[in-house]
Amino acid sequence: TSPKGTYGQLVYYVALALLTAILRHFTHIEIMSFTILLMNLVTPLIDTYIVRKPFGYKREKKAKEAVK
Repeated sequence: TSPKGTYGQLVYYVALALLTAILRHFTHIEIMSFTILLMNLVTPLIDTYIVRKPFGYKREKKAKEAVK
């Protein structure tokens, strides 16, 4: 599985590539299936924390800024 959002997919594929490169450097076995399984475990976290802001979203002003 892969993340639902565009930014989440970008993070997923970059992390997958980096993890694969790092593990291939330090091990001498085929590691691709292991990295895919690891990233599939991380996919729900990516979907939770990397969410695109809706179009027209405005941040709420803090109390000091609202008084002015």
